[in-house]
Amino acid sequence: MTRIGASQVFFNIVAQFNAEKLIKDYRSVNTVMKAVSLDTFEAILKPIEGLGQAINQVTDELMPLQEAMGLASVEFEKFFGMVPEMEAMRDSIISLGEAYNITAVEALNAGSRAAQVANLLGRGNVMTLMELAFTLAEISDLNAEEAQRGIIQLHQQTGMLFGEMDQAAFKRLTLQQQQNVLVEEGAKALDALNTIANRSVALEGDLVRVMGTFAAQGELVGDSFEFMAAASATLLEAGEEQGTAGRALRMMYARLGGDISGARTEIEAMGFELTDNEGQMKNMQAVLTELSDKGWSQLSGAQKQNIAQTIAGNRHYVRFIKLMENYDRTMQLTTDGTIGYDSALGQANKALATQVNLLKKAEVANENLRAKIGEGLNPFMRGQVEVQNDYLAVTEVLTDSLGGLGKAMGRMKGTAQVMGSFIKVGLAT
Repeated sequence: MTRIGASQVFFNIVAQFNAEKLIKDYRSVNTVMKAVSLDTFEAILKPIEGLGQAINQVTDELMPLQEAMGLASVEFEKFFGMVPEMEAMRDSIISLGEAYNITAVEALNAGSRAAQVANLLGRGNVMTLMELAFTLAEISDLNAEEAQRGIIQLHQQTGMLFGEMDQAAFKRLTLQQQQNVLVEEGAKALDALNTIANRSVALEGDLVRVMGTFAAQGELVGDSFEFMAAASATLLEAGEEQGTAGRALRMMYARLGGDISGARTEIEAMGFELTDNEGQMKNMQAVLTELSDKGWSQLSGAQKQNIAQTIAGNRHYVRFIKLMENYDRTMQLTTDGTIGYDSALGQANKALATQVNLLKKAEVANENLRAKIGEGLNPFMRGQVEVQNDYLAVTEVLTDSLGGLGKAMGRMKGTAQVMGSFIKVGLAT
């Protein structure tokens, strides 16, 4: 039966007593006492070794978590800056992430992206940007950092978070007014994405990626955010991939806006009006409406192809035909998106209240706590590694000084290995 701890020490004391009583030879008693003492010492060390193994197991488990959180914190500090409220901001981002089932590392990575545009949108608005990103991440296939990148990219191209204001007007507002604008306009954009995604085969992430390719051109000619999302969804429904759909729409805007290869002039020569009363280029929605109202559906296949090649070029004319053939679908999605039937925040809150997400929230909190415990144990782990490094440094010095002796010792070991087999065979016979 295995003996551990106090029971083994007690057994060894009894062994010592009986040995002195039964063994009369002094040397024999002394030898037995040494063995008993070693056994007692080993028994005392076992709990210490067990504790060490338990600590090693804990540190091995926590080290990757604390390293990831540490690196994410360093990156966030890099972009947010060393200001007095930095630690409080970091903790707030982690807490907000937990509310949306997002781990501390993912939340801080998204926070770093928001902090990068703090000079444009204001340092005090970082948390507002974070909440918009976490909402988008909850209702879409995007993770928190991807959602934050997507919102920033679309805003930089379309100004969707400012509404009708420009950046100069936005900066003149008070912080509370800025936050009100960001929340209202951000919610409007997310509601449009959510509504269009819920009524098409496209996901919110698909729409963000497609629009990120051409939205700046659409904004220049005055197309609405909702129309650009609807046109993206229409092409995705028609079987186009994200990259192809985005490049096709960008090419259409470029050829008409810049009159590349006389595209706009040639279309106008066919009897279509592509400029308004002031001579300004119509937006894409108006161009599609102009073609539809003037008999696109009655044109022959050759006529449609000719118009499509003129507007979109030889590489993308098929996508323009798909857009025109699904004109009513695009307009309906645009209207739905403008109304914003499906609240993004409402859908996110509803999803977060489900049992599966409540469990996930508990798991996220568990991971964050383990990461924070790992941060607290960082000095301990660092000290442990430093001691190992000290011994390795000594070992390196010893091995470097072996020289010829090392070679001789190696030959002796090799000889022993070879001869050992012969000796075993000889003993066996």
